[in-house]
Amino acid sequence: MRVMKLSFLQQISLLAKLYNKLLFFIIVISACCANKLNANLDSSLRDDDPWNVYFNSQFIGEETKSCINCNLSPGKGQYYLDECTFYNDNDRVINFSSIDDSLFLHNRCFFSHCTSAEDGSCVYYNVDRNSSIVQRKFCCTKCESSKNGHFSYIKVDPNNINFFIESSLFDVGKEDIGEKAIHAEKDNIIVSSTNFSSCKAPDVATCSLVSQSNNYITTFNYSTVINNKATDGDSVIIEIWYNSLIDSCNIINNTNRQSTIGIIYHQANSLTVKSCSFINNTTPEGSCLIYNNDDQLTVDSCS
Repeated sequence: MRVMKLSFLQQISLLAKLYNKLLFFIIVISACCANKLNANLDSSLRDDDPWNVYFNSQFIGEETKSCINCNLSPGKGQYYLDECTFYNDNDRVINFSSIDDSLFLHNRCFFSHCTSAEDGSCVYYNVDRNSSIVQRKFCCTKCESSKNGHFSYIKVDPNNINFFIESSLFDVGKEDIGEKAIHAEKDNIIVSSTNFSSCKAPDVATCSLVSQSNNYITTFNYSTVINNKATDGDSVIIEIWYNSLIDSCNIINNTNRQSTIGIIYHQANSLTVKSCSFINNTTPEGSCLIYNNDDQLTVDSCS
């Protein structure tokens, strides 16, 4: 019997696919235990046509599937990556800026040991009008940026979507350099069914979500935030701005080493936190669990 030997990158790709399948089942089980599902994201659990689910259109380009450290050129208009692997790459493996009329979906992709001296070690998507991005069922581990976005830096224009769905970020960032595993700015921002674990940064350990739109509520829901660490004097674990909702999340064993701002920082307009569990989080004496700098804060059915 012949035994086929796989190259190192092929082994990484195979492990990534297996990990993503395992991650999917974990997320589904967690959602069932919570006994709640966001109706707007119900269809995201289906794998038959995620492009149509989010962009309400049919994909007409050429799908990029199962590539390893593939290069993407801007200008095609539609981009669909499925089960791709990015390993030991640097300087933004996905890098789009100053483009119009672009839709981007990466689905079931794996990012590991990617680095950048600029914003966004893995994904940099700073785009102009009529451009949206969905990052779905990805796994990121041991990636870091020297600036903003240890995994991704995303900025879209008004009336566009900026989604992170059913994904996992583990051991992303460094204690002494860079900011935020995820930086998402402008318009319709949703982080749903996503796990942040053992992420770290001097500034914001997990994500910074900043949308000034009056048309949408920035939403962080059905997610787990566990064992993350923020180290500097003005740092937090989660940063969220403007009209925002944090719903049905487990926020456990996080450490804010120096800052009295606490675990969650909110700025401008209203924040609602409901049905969340806060367990064994560590902050300096006299600090807040939730720091609301402006206007209205509502906390409902949390423990």
